[in-house]
Amino acid sequence: MSSSTQRPAHGAGSTWDTPEAVERIVQAYATTDVIAIRQAQIDLLGPIDGAAIVDVGSGPGIYARDLALRGARVTAVDSAPAMRAGAVAEAHATKLIHRDLKPQNLFLTQRVNGEPLVNVLYYGLSKALEE
Repeated sequence: MSSSTQRPAHGAGSTWDTPEAVERIVQAYATTDVIAIRQAQIDLLGPIDGAAIVDVGSGPGIYARDLALRGARVTAVDSAPAMRAGAVAEAHATKLIHRDLKPQNLFLTQRVNGEPLVNVLYYGLSKALEE
């Protein structure tokens, strides 16, 4: 493969920037042992209600979701648009809604084909919907 056809290591167009990569990570993070480890790691943080947390390299937002559900104000950042889209989908699937949608909470980037893409970054004022 020539250098002109290689994918970047991170960000748009990388091997992490595909729906398949998002799904692989979501499936891996859904296993019983990984869930237990993640919850133990979050427990080690102590009380986080209202804490401001930045999840850098958030992937599909699984840690960000769990932190937000415990009351943290989470900003999730990832260089791959597919991962950011996965994080928004994960929040919506968990019935987390954004209550502070404004320009400062949006990140404008572009798809691999050059089309503009807007991503929501900050879920600090998110709220879990009641069942």
